[in-house]
Amino acid sequence: FSPQLCDSVTQENNARKMIEVLEKDNLFLIPLDDERGWFRYHQLFADLLKFMLDQTYPGLSKDLHRKASAWYEKQGMIADALDHAMAAEDVELITRLISENVLALVEYSELSIILQRMHLIPFEQRQSKPWLNIAYAWVLAYAGQIDRAADILSEAEANLSSISFEESSRFSGHLKVVRGYIAWVIGHQAEALALTQAADALLPKNEIAVRAMNLVTMGNTLNQYSPDLKAVEILEQAVLLAKQAAKPHLFMLAASGLAYALIILGQLNKAFEICEEAIVNGNHFKQISGQALYSMSVIYAELSRIHYEWGNRIEAIQNARKGTILAKRWAQTDALVMCMLNEINALIALNEMEEAYSL
Repeated sequence: FSPQLCDSVTQENNARKMIEVLEKDNLFLIPLDDERGWFRYHQLFADLLKFMLDQTYPGLSKDLHRKASAWYEKQGMIADALDHAMAAEDVELITRLISENVLALVEYSELSIILQRMHLIPFEQRQSKPWLNIAYAWVLAYAGQIDRAADILSEAEANLSSISFEESSRFSGHLKVVRGYIAWVIGHQAEALALTQAADALLPKNEIAVRAMNLVTMGNTLNQYSPDLKAVEILEQAVLLAKQAAKPHLFMLAASGLAYALIILGQLNKAFEICEEAIVNGNHFKQISGQALYSMSVIYAELSRIHYEWGNRIEAIQNARKGTILAKRWAQTDALVMCMLNEINALIALNEMEEAYSL
């Protein structure tokens, strides 16, 4: 908790002073940063306080969790907002947060955790909310559960009664974006290209984040089997849109796609510069948020590839392993495979055959 969060939840303006008293009296308070902006209680003491609250004011905790969720959402801390919505057992709030913020959630959270949250939402609730199923399909696709993601998209398409006529074109665009990503992942390049191009024509101009994601898939599709100058142009557009959307996760995906396109064109120095910019941005994000940006794994994958091409085998392995650590935390299958393959190639070049074979 922070003083600002406490003031918002309690509707008071005395949290800072109270926290200072609690610290002075050594009441199980643990500061989480050097600036003493965030704190937590010892877990057992926190459990005791929650028990006392429920005994003294039955039912109040759910309302407090809703207020905390609202505060976190306002700060853009969507994963924390969702945690409090879950604690409040507010299915409508959970549904809205996931539907509206799926790309932010996969940015900040481990995919396995999001999947657990999605599983808690009743089937009937998802069935009546096609937008929620779009979000669910994204998470499943990122986690490598491709067949399940495709089934969920079909389920969403079969239950469009709640989608207005005005929304139908936008919804169709979103469907094609996810299906395009799935087609690219499983190697159906012609289908992926057709879907992403159709989605690009359907998505409204203000859907900046989703348009960026769609262009990343389109560019990666063009690059899959041979260098393509058109892919570079498309991925440069994706990078600009990702910056405009202020979504670090999308920027990492777009920058890594652009770096890969340049690598296979032989423009290693330019690709390296893009990766370096992404690393600076990722480190800045961690500094201001206190959270690791798991999608940086794809940037480390490209840095590994660049160092391999330059003959720097040790640096190639080091970057691949950095990416693997992040990708495992994220549980994003594609990023994990890329990092592992790059490490394998570098190990083979060093004649470390046993370790390469094991990996």
